[in-house]
Amino acid sequence: MVADDVMCAVHPEHGHCRGDILFILDASGSVGTANFHQMLNFVVSVINALNIGILESHVAMITFSSQNHLEWNLNTYGDKQALVNASLRIRYVAGTTQTSQALQYARTNVFTPGAGDRQGFPNVAIILTDGQSANPSQTATAAAALQLVAKVIAIGIGTSVDTNELHVIATDPDQQNVFLLRDFHELQNVVAKIISVLC
Repeated sequence: MVADDVMCAVHPEHGHCRGDILFILDASGSVGTANFHQMLNFVVSVINALNIGILESHVAMITFSSQNHLEWNLNTYGDKQALVNASLRIRYVAGTTQTSQALQYARTNVFTPGAGDRQGFPNVAIILTDGQSANPSQTATAAAALQLVAKVIAIGIGTSVDTNELHVIATDPDQQNVFLLRDFHELQNVVAKIISVLC
């Protein structure tokens, strides 16, 4: 379901969305093992803040470096603990920053009915990266295509990110969907903000 086509359902008691949510994590060489684990802990914190279930939020995961890797689809895990366990099992691989391939894969292979994309639920992709993509023009093209089917939130971490590229990757308005962090330790500080913009 295209993000702009449907209002996100909100639980009044929690203010949480019900949607199909994809995490896209940079696992390139500049990230490093310790920082990659910080990203995984961030994912776990977001998952723990969501309501997960058949009629609640579903979560998928892609990691990318020289190649992208589908960790699991939207319809792979139906409960919160399974998602948490799967997140903490992900291995860091290192490599180059092939952001464009990950964005294209998200568009063509994750946000599809066969992979668990649901009619009537908004799609949201959250990408975390610490640097510029290896192919900026291809990244811009892939991001534009992904934005047709999902709201894209871009989180840039550290001093090597390309702010302009993050603005291209993220869905407008940038002030809502682009987050610039000084280091990986700040990820936990934006969990609540990420939850608030999922809707």
